[in-house]
Amino acid sequence: LHRLIRRQRQMCIRDSSYAKPKLKFAVECSGGTYIRSLAFEMGKTLGVGAHLSSLRRLSIGGWRISDAFGMDFLNSADRKNVLARLIKVSEMPEI
Repeated sequence: LHRLIRRQRQMCIRDSSYAKPKLKFAVECSGGTYIRSLAFEMGKTLGVGAHLSSLRRLSIGGWRISDAFGMDFLNSADRKNVLARLIKVSEMPEI
């Protein structure tokens, strides 16, 4: 199995921590970056096996997970309040 890796000009790896055998880190990168391939290549470079045990996207374009509605809000708010906070598809920015 051959993996294609796109070379990116900018990538920021931050918030790293290591508790054997897991390395945890956050990556800020441009579109088209293959994070699973990054983990594989890191393991290859270090001479050990590596894979992702989890992957979570925190943002894309101007959208941030921190701006998302939580289930508590959706379960407790009345329908009118939820609808007032929604963005019409026609008003959404392009990604």
